[in-house]
Amino acid sequence: MSLVSRKWRNFWKNLQVFDFSDKSSYILSPPMTTREQFLLFTVFVNAVLALRRSLVVRKFRLDCYHSQPDTFSTYSIEKWISTAIGPHLEEFHLKLLTVGFNNLPLKLFSCSNLVSLRQHFISSSFLYFII
Repeated sequence: MSLVSRKWRNFWKNLQVFDFSDKSSYILSPPMTTREQFLLFTVFVNAVLALRRSLVVRKFRLDCYHSQPDTFSTYSIEKWISTAIGPHLEEFHLKLLTVGFNNLPLKLFSCSNLVSLRQHFISSSFLYFII
């Protein structure tokens, strides 16, 4: 039995603010490889973005500490970023490891409502020091 009324169960599908971070998976999950952690994170992010009803994204934040320099992770991150880019985007914050990804799409800079843009790349050696 769910404690949430049926009226509210799919409310999240109308959200226009997204804040994704895979940092907690390093602390909370049972021992997994970095690749397995990123795959679980990818499934979650893809499901949220695919199942939403509103195509409008006003705020998008992605903190991704995955460090595999492979095509799959680069493609996934690029796809999430391109999904967020649109005429209603106001805030875009990106924090990534520098391995495998190093440039933002040019169309991000043509978002007319964009008022906050933050980009932060972390070296993999610094990440291991934090964790």
